[in-house]
Amino acid sequence: MFTSRVVLGLVLAGQVACMRTLAIRERPTDYLVANNPSSVWITSADGQPVEVVGPRVVGSNVAGWSEGARVSIPVEQVREVKVRKLDALRSSLVTGGVLGAGTAVIIYLLTKPKAPTGCEYFNGMPAEESAETGTLGICSIGTTG
Repeated sequence: MFTSRVVLGLVLAGQVACMRTLAIRERPTDYLVANNPSSVWITSADGQPVEVVGPRVVGSNVAGWSEGARVSIPVEQVREVKVRKLDALRSSLVTGGVLGAGTAVIIYLLTKPKAPTGCEYFNGMPAEESAETGTLGICSIGTTG
């Protein structure tokens, strides 16, 4: 359960880190035609931003859906279009960081000291049970008893 929450948190953080908001003020309708975004924020002449899902330039209007209703905004009233885009630099940095951390963990696991052969560990210390006394003593590697 804890692991799945950590993974979910990392995925959400990665999504936020990999996206950026792009504001298009110069000829925003040309951007809509060329890039066909799934949703945008349109700021009209009155200064009110409106989220439009599925925006399309139809004649002299930008049409789409906003809050479940069909909207149509005249092109001459569109002052700015904001769109969320994938940021290649941030994406590569996040991916590189995750791969680097994973590589470091793998290297650590492969190079950490191993338990000596023939010994068991008791409370983090090497120990073996003495046949004579039945007590745990220090590991005797390489000696014959």
